[in-house]
Amino acid sequence: MVKRMSDDFIPYTSPLGIPGSSYSAQLGKIGEQWALRLVKGREVLEQGLFNELNGNKFIAFIIQNVAIPMINPYQISQTVKALITMAERGPAQVAAPSAAAPATASEYDAISAPRGAAAPPSTAAVVTGDNCPRCARPIQRNYFFCPYCSLKLRTFNCDACQKEIRLDYKMCPYCGSVLGS
Repeated sequence: MVKRMSDDFIPYTSPLGIPGSSYSAQLGKIGEQWALRLVKGREVLEQGLFNELNGNKFIAFIIQNVAIPMINPYQISQTVKALITMAERGPAQVAAPSAAAPATASEYDAISAPRGAAAPPSTAAVVTGDNCPRCARPIQRNYFFCPYCSLKLRTFNCDACQKEIRLDYKMCPYCGSVLGS
């Protein structure tokens, strides 16, 4: 059963996956209280309100509301620890789309697009300043990923065929070119 959640939720973290499940957890604030949301796909399944950032209460909330017997509490504690660390930094930085920078597709658009449809544009953020677009921490312009929040900042393309490939590839899987020495 999906519950209607409050529209005044201010996200302090992005949803983080809970290992061993298809659920994610997200921390934010509603008024002066901390809100922990349990998310599955795009739907918010449960939301708990707390007066403080208390990892033990968050773990108990998740265990009570995740419908998976024998889920590993240690793995949940690692997710909660990461959520609290991100939440202590302050509200998540969400850049508003402007005329100069068109909005990029979300990571869910590729999943929800019908088969045979054109792929959405790349979701890599364009770094224009010296701060990460998501967490606003200082970064260098040549970074491929933000070292703090793991946001993909650039893509890596094969020199020969220009297709996007992973950084750790030694050979392009599309054209067979040997990559950088």
